[in-house]
Amino acid sequence: MTISTSNQNYNTNIWQPNTPKPRKYQLSIYARAKSENLLVVIPTGLGKTYIATLLGVHFLKKFNGFKNIIFLAPTRPLISQHIESHKKNVNLGELGFMELTGKIKPEKRKEIFENSETQFLFMTPQTLRNDLKNELYSLNKTALIIFDEAHRATGEYAYVPIADFFKKQNTDGRILALTASPGNKEHEETILNNLHIPLKNIERREKQDLDVKEYTHKIEEIVIGVDLTDEMKQIRDTLLEIKEKTIAQYIEFNLNYDPEAPTDPTKYHRGFCAMQVKLLTLSLTKNQGGNTRTLRILISMNARLFKIHHLINTLEVQGLDITYKSIEKMKKKIDKGIASKADIFLYRDYKFQNIWYQMLRIKNDTPEKLTHPKMIRLVSVISSQFEDEPDSRILIFADLRDTVTRITRELKKISGCRPKKFVGQATKNPADRGLSQKEQIQLLREFSAGTYNILVATCVAQEGLDISECNVVVFYDNSASEIKSIQRSGRTGRSKDGKIIRLYTKDTQEARNLLFTQRRKRKKGEKMNFKFPTIKPSKSILDYSKKRIVPKEENVIAPKLDGEKPEISVQISSQIYDAYKLGSAIPVDFAVNKKSKENSNFDLSFPVPFTLVGIDILDPMKINISTSDMMFLRNLDKKKRSVKTYITLLDARGISENKINILKKKIGSIKKITGIGMVVFSSVDKLHLMIRTILEKHNKNK
Repeated sequence: MTISTSNQNYNTNIWQPNTPKPRKYQLSIYARAKSENLLVVIPTGLGKTYIATLLGVHFLKKFNGFKNIIFLAPTRPLISQHIESHKKNVNLGELGFMELTGKIKPEKRKEIFENSETQFLFMTPQTLRNDLKNELYSLNKTALIIFDEAHRATGEYAYVPIADFFKKQNTDGRILALTASPGNKEHEETILNNLHIPLKNIERREKQDLDVKEYTHKIEEIVIGVDLTDEMKQIRDTLLEIKEKTIAQYIEFNLNYDPEAPTDPTKYHRGFCAMQVKLLTLSLTKNQGGNTRTLRILISMNARLFKIHHLINTLEVQGLDITYKSIEKMKKKIDKGIASKADIFLYRDYKFQNIWYQMLRIKNDTPEKLTHPKMIRLVSVISSQFEDEPDSRILIFADLRDTVTRITRELKKISGCRPKKFVGQATKNPADRGLSQKEQIQLLREFSAGTYNILVATCVAQEGLDISECNVVVFYDNSASEIKSIQRSGRTGRSKDGKIIRLYTKDTQEARNLLFTQRRKRKKGEKMNFKFPTIKPSKSILDYSKKRIVPKEENVIAPKLDGEKPEISVQISSQIYDAYKLGSAIPVDFAVNKKSKENSNFDLSFPVPFTLVGIDILDPMKINISTSDMMFLRNLDKKKRSVKTYITLLDARGISENKINILKKKIGSIKKITGIGMVVFSSVDKLHLMIRTILEKHNKNK
């Protein structure tokens, strides 16, 4: 058999009988990849690997077998599938395709790598990186390296140093990078730079493109939202209170270590905490930037805050049963005396104690209430699917192994369901044994053969694996990662029409993640800015005065501190002085005069000798925060122009999280028009912390 391209014939001693004819877009990409390093971005199931096969055979013929081809993939199951697909199409003899992994001894790997009969080498990146680092062999006789799942080529992942070695050892070597999900534009550029591919060298295809449309399959997407139960809401609200208190304490303590640390509580999310632990641990190792005790306290507080974030997320996404298990593990470690200080401190919080006892009562009295409503809907959805299509093959994704175990257990109760866990190699305890990569490969074969008709998987199954028999993919949880969403979605609709079912919990971070992911999917490779309808005013509306208003110096009656009259003071309008107990929020370095004039511009002001900082506290429920209210915007702009610094604080106490999120979107639009940022606070303690921070900061800078 012969496959013809624009400039090459591949004869029968290379290509296997019944090898599929290359598609037009595959030949187009292949033609370019012969002469340029290239990133190929194509949806899953449209033949990225076959392009790599075409290119590999081209270079083998070009160099007459004197150079080899390396195919890199993140996992052994994925490598196993790539070897099988290559052998179906290309005949290179017994030694033509070889798998090199860390399980093969180094000296044997060197022998295989340098054997001229071995032409296609399939490797995990960690193995190749380590061999190159140890100078086991060189890449000077490698014609082509294929980086599969190339979106991983960031940070410290092994793809990055491998590309560097290749560039140094073989300047004429070719690179082909393959992915279905490069992420946003910034992430894509990082991949290109790390793999030494010019920024313009991208071949991209979307499912709607004319040259690939005929090869795609229809995918139906169903989104199902569930509500938190009353018990879940109560426990979450308590965790949110603990989180706010912990953040307030952390900010106050952290400012002593880092005066430039952010004071906006929303900045202290889970990712920030994880990064802070790394940075502070590094400083502790080097003993830089502060004393050891301060650094250890900050690390512990970050770890505690991260744990709280994790518990809130677990409750919202996975359910009370998984949350209970997580706290139970914490308590067992404390009882054994092996818990971290962060866990001990958190567990001793009386509000946290109330959560634990409440969950114990639920477990003993009404254990069914520990089950997440998503689990109930999942069982219903899977039952209906098998009633409609008894031959269905279903892949269910969940982030946590405990959730995977629970889902598998529940689905076994459904008639006709044959579920099986599909997890990674790690074994955390005897009751939760991981699957070796050999077992993963065997399980995929059994799924294809119908031994099992449901795989309940962690992220280990989301990348690259060709599960062509799968016609339904279920997202039990949703992250904000566009890459993860595309990878998981790509497990269905490969050889026939498919279905995606997304379960999510309403009014939670998971719901927002789903919204972000759905919007990003509409613009592949672009970072989305979620804009809400606004009315853009003409310049004349806000530019009503060029003149800066400078308040007249006022006589301030202030108490003496240490026998002397202070040089600075804070004025607080009387109508809000008692409402927020603001006297206790003012540092002792400042004098307070609550008898502010009724016509004062601000609720709080900091005059030295005239007002430098003006602060307003607004009730968002009583004012019209709208970008179409030009009078409101005009008043804000006027106040902003009258002082060096104008700050607006919004009282969000008693407002639901959903309404707070809507509020933040509105104030984001206002900031774009006026340049005024509004800060939301949900407790008096947080307000006090904000005011102390503002005054102390401007006192230093005045």
